[in-house]
Amino acid sequence: MAKDHFSDRSDAYLTFRPHYPKALFQWIQSQGFVKGRAWDCATGNGQFAQGLISMFDEVFASDMSEEQIKYALQTDRIQYSKQGASKTNYPDQFFQFVSVAQAIHWFDLDDFYKEVRRITTPDAVLLVCGYEKIQVNEEVDALIDTLYSGILSEYWDPERHYIEAQYRTIPFPFTEIETPSFTWRAQWSLKQLLGYLRTWSALKKYIHIHHEDPLEKMQASFEAIWGEDKTKPIQFPIILRVGSVHR
Repeated sequence: MAKDHFSDRSDAYLTFRPHYPKALFQWIQSQGFVKGRAWDCATGNGQFAQGLISMFDEVFASDMSEEQIKYALQTDRIQYSKQGASKTNYPDQFFQFVSVAQAIHWFDLDDFYKEVRRITTPDAVLLVCGYEKIQVNEEVDALIDTLYSGILSEYWDPERHYIEAQYRTIPFPFTEIETPSFTWRAQWSLKQLLGYLRTWSALKKYIHIHHEDPLEKMQASFEAIWGEDKTKPIQFPIILRVGSVHR
């Protein structure tokens, strides 16, 4: 069964989590994947599903967290439902496209892949994506790494290693489709950066165990390094694997 780290503070997850670059969706469209029905599994707040609604006839999005769906973009172009990844109520051979954004590392992969094969048509494509650690500049990145690799090193779930390996070590028993590299870029304030860091599952676990927020103790250091800039350019390199399900 997939782990649920994100029902708690789903509003913060919606506000502070990164998005996905338009160039990624343009690439999806250029590959001819755009037809029929798409399923965005473990949709969270619907960020990735939003990028699909202009390209597919119907978009379905599911998540095991009712709280995440509650805060998702509500539109009649996306059909939301509360469902897990490995057992759904979708009919056989129903989808031409399946996506999983920043979530597959939490799944029981054998069961999920079995379900993907059941609910997809012979020409279906599975797209798995995520994002690496945020990059700001050398000084800010070093402070973030103090939190990530130092203070929180023992509090990350073991599945995190799939992200650190850019999903290259994740079992992926499909015919791989070559993909270009993508990066999501934005201008963020320090408040946005700290808000994002507080969505980390390891930080939530640390606070639950120790009843204190280590980020509060680091805030003065972040403020000193951030300086007078209202915003700074940030970027998230995108992790991406795409495969033909039945070929």
